[in-house]
This record gives sequence, C-alpha cells and structure tokens, in this order.
Amino acid sequence: MAAQFLRRRAVAKLLAVSERSLEAWRRRGLGPPCISLPGVRVVLYDEARLLAWVRANERARKCLDNGAASIAPIEPEVVS
Repeated sequence: MAAQFLRRRAVAKLLAVSERSLEAWRRRGLGPPCISLPGVRVVLYDEARLLAWVRANERARKCLDNGAASIAPIEPEVVS
C-alpha cells in the first residue's frame, strides 16, 4: 500500500487544533513528524507516522477510558 500524505489543514482538523498551533508545534519540534521538501513551501504529514505520534502522546487517559474522546476518521487530502 502506498503512503498517504496529509496537508497541514487536514492534520489540524484531525487533531482539533488550529493550523497556527500545528505550525508552532512544528517550529518548536513538539508536533507530529513532517516532511518538508527543499524549495517547496508545502509541509506534508505521513498518515501512519501521524497516528503513531498521536498514540505515543496520549495523555488524557480518562477520555480514553470512558470513550468520550476518540479520533474520528476524516477524508484525508491525499497528495500523491
């Protein structure tokens, strides 16, 4: 299966944060791993690595225990 890459807007929506927050995390090295190609101003996120980052950074244990919060699937903006 080919890798699926998401743009910043789709990742921000998935994480329920603003695009500015996602960018700030990236600049500080706190956000999910991303790909930035030389000479191109597009930042991409590998879907599998993004989901692994989310799982590795789970902190709100009670949200997971009561089922109140979960990551809902979204239609990704796929970049080939």
